[in-house]
Amino acid sequence: MSEMENEQHFDVIKGLHGAHVKHLNDVLENIFKYLDAESLLNAELTCKAWKAAASVVNQKKLWKLCCVIYVLMSEKENEQHFDVINGLHVRHMNNVVEEIFQYLDAESLRNAELTCKAWKAAASEVNQEKLWQVLLQNKMLTSPLWERLDHCLPSKLPQPSSNSLSSRNLFNKFEFTVKALQKNWLENDLNRDYVDCDVRLRRGVLQISNKFIALWEPINGVFKIWNRITLKLEEVIQGPPVKFDLNYELYEHALLYSSNGWNGWIYIRNLTTKTTKIYKPFGSDNGKSIIYLRVENGFLSCAAAKKETVMNYRSDVVVWKMKSPTEIEWENPRTVSSVRMDCTSRILMDNKFIVVAHQESFDTTCDVYLMSKPQRKPKFIKLVGYPELLFQDGILLMVTNEGEIKIVDVETNNSRIIANIGVDVSERSNFLRIHSGYIFAFFLVGCPHGSRIQIWDFKKATDPTTNLPLPPFFSHTVYMEPPLVLHADAFGVLTVNRETGTVNSRNIIWALNFLPICNFCKQVKKRLLKCASCLSAKYCSSVCQKADWNHHRYLCRKTEKNVPFTLA
Repeated sequence: MSEMENEQHFDVIKGLHGAHVKHLNDVLENIFKYLDAESLLNAELTCKAWKAAASVVNQKKLWKLCCVIYVLMSEKENEQHFDVINGLHVRHMNNVVEEIFQYLDAESLRNAELTCKAWKAAASEVNQEKLWQVLLQNKMLTSPLWERLDHCLPSKLPQPSSNSLSSRNLFNKFEFTVKALQKNWLENDLNRDYVDCDVRLRRGVLQISNKFIALWEPINGVFKIWNRITLKLEEVIQGPPVKFDLNYELYEHALLYSSNGWNGWIYIRNLTTKTTKIYKPFGSDNGKSIIYLRVENGFLSCAAAKKETVMNYRSDVVVWKMKSPTEIEWENPRTVSSVRMDCTSRILMDNKFIVVAHQESFDTTCDVYLMSKPQRKPKFIKLVGYPELLFQDGILLMVTNEGEIKIVDVETNNSRIIANIGVDVSERSNFLRIHSGYIFAFFLVGCPHGSRIQIWDFKKATDPTTNLPLPPFFSHTVYMEPPLVLHADAFGVLTVNRETGTVNSRNIIWALNFLPICNFCKQVKKRLLKCASCLSAKYCSSVCQKADWNHHRYLCRKTEKNVPFTLA
């Protein structure tokens, strides 16, 4: 129409926008996508009508397309370049620059500042705190090891109002720690430390999380809590009145426990804020007793029974979703009624399944319920012997009597042997665990003081396309006395040993640490030097080494290469 003589001009862009029809905005977007970067910048400056039209299209998509075209054009010889980032910056369109930078990974975001002065100036104007915090949070969601480090290290995710460099510094710290951790795995580079736990473990129950060590002393009725990294005794907590026994779980920074009294109460202790809350999920004076408590894969479960049913070994299995280690969704539990529960029974769960395992005469039976429909009739899985079971992502993991690591898919009932370690981990000196996306096996080998630690990638081991048996990517020998209690994960090995002296005996908690931390100040450091005498302790400076000498000298004088470390 605009080409006709004496015809009043018709603004196509304004007309499409003014029609207020959703699909016509798609037409606008298709028109704008033919513009180059400079034309797209000028489109909003043409007039108010064009600026209003540009506001309704997906500009993020258009600018991403522009960047792709720009990269392709920049590879052509003798092509005149138009710097999109600089063009956006000089026109004060930093919000668009920020949208483009969101597509960069950490290394590319660092390199953006080093590209040229114009890009450095553009990067300085965007909200870098937001970009780095998004990168950090994405890493926490996609990498189990990064998520575990967030619970382990003292630093936490910064708040939006904190220093603009805090997210970037924290990201760099986590990135270095993960790389150093994996390097220490491959090189078997351990940092050794110890602390007296001063308790008779035959009458105590010890549990270990990423940040804490908890010990329940039934004689005194107290919990003792140590910081796993510093090995400092954090607090001594008076437990609830106990009539029969106490169930407790240590989960990240939360201590969850219940007594076997007839009230059905659950106590949750926040070990960071040092506060305790009491919950009554079954109401007051209901006559129910919690005979089993379990936390796993973001769920809290318990077996609750009344007096008239507990003697028949029948209980209700109740499962709650956990918002965080100290917050439970009490309103919508999943309940499996009248389940057989005895002293050998164990509850395992993840997002899809609830598994109740029982020991029979010569084997183990697993009752598998759907988490979404727990009242449906369960399917049954038979396992030979009485293996210690681990459960994650619908996969049961165990070690057979022949020393083979076996996985069973509970949905299909398909089983495979993924590796052979040649020992039975049911012995107290052997250990199997899934942690941070890896499988850890720790077991005695050969000589009386030799122990071997091996690591497999969990996803690779459970992938149906992987060729089996799968060799471990890490396998090293650690020399130590056979422990009373053993725990191994991505951060190291924790054991409890009975040390017999000439005068008296005591229990020692030993920490073999893969984390790159100083033995005294317990901070992550890039440069650590080993004690020249024993090579078993690392320090960031001579000041820390001298300050730690009174504690370290007993270990230092008795530890030699390939000799069991002991204070006896």
